[in-house]
Formats: sequence, structure tokens, C-alpha cells
Amino acid sequence: MHTALSFGRGQKCQPRHPLPGVVSMLNRWLSADELHVLRAFIDAKVRFVVIGGRAVQFHGHNRPTEDLDLLIEASPQNGKRLLQALKGLGTEFTEPDVAEKLSEDRRAKGSVCFYPVEYLTAINAVRFVDAWADAIPATVDGMTVHVLSKAHLILSKQNTGRVLDDEDVKALSECSLAG
Repeated sequence: MHTALSFGRGQKCQPRHPLPGVVSMLNRWLSADELHVLRAFIDAKVRFVVIGGRAVQFHGHNRPTEDLDLLIEASPQNGKRLLQALKGLGTEFTEPDVAEKLSEDRRAKGSVCFYPVEYLTAINAVRFVDAWADAIPATVDGMTVHVLSKAHLILSKQNTGRVLDDEDVKALSECSLAG
């Protein structure tokens, strides 16, 4: 059983994109704001894998998504790197010792001030170590971003009870793009 651990909330700040509500797609599957978040995570050496709707798009199923979902390694060292990245993005923290509390048994999630980003320490049926080992490295805007493999993405979306996940599983099973 997973218990929630909320470790960040976005401050009120201006979006990086000059036109609210407009998403400028780069590389067909990541927006400029998402690239900004990913660059901060990469610069801080956070170990993460892109999951959720953006991973679904990466694997060839073009469907709308409203946020960026990331699976992060649940270790104290990675937690400290995550805090460094998030502080640089303007996120404030309600629990000062949150880095030490990261665990695959406690779902941790939060948001970045200007863009909805969900960073999770656990997902259905896939451990971070396995997700990382089989992730697909993709070069985006000069960065290497690790994306959940199609097999793990399907596995993580099976039996969730969510209609959107069922639709993703069906579409991903029919896609033959990117892994």
C-alpha cells in the first residue's frame, strides 16, 4: 500500500511561455516549459524517467496531456538532487527533511510553480530500477532524457481502472514507433 508524501507546492509565478494556455511543441512531444523543467533536473543530476502521457506520445500515440509525469529514483541522494532542481525552479517545500523520506512505498509528488509536473517515486507494477534499466534514451534539445520503455509503459497502465489508461494500452499495443 502506498501512502502519499507531498513535498512541494508551486509558488505564484509567471509562466515561462509568453502566452498562457499556448503550448509550443518542440520535438513533437515536449513543450518549452517541460524542457525547462527537464533541463533543471538534468543539471542537478536527478535520476528520472519520463512516464505518463508524454511517454505515450513518445511511443507514437498522439493524445492530449496536461502535465509532465516523471518517475524519480527514491533515494536520499536523488532526493537531495531533486530538491536542488526544484528550488532552482521556484518550488517551496513544506517538509524540510523530505529528501530522506523518499521511498517506493510512499508515493511522493509535487508541482513546479509555472507548469504542472508530477514527480512520483512509484508507479503501478514497475520499480524504478527496472524502469531505468530499460528506459529509452532520447536526445531532446541537446539533452538526454530517459523515457519509459513501451513494455513498462503498458505494464504500468494495465489494471488501473482508469479509462484513459485502458485506451493508452490499446493504442500502444497497436503502435510500432520508438521501441
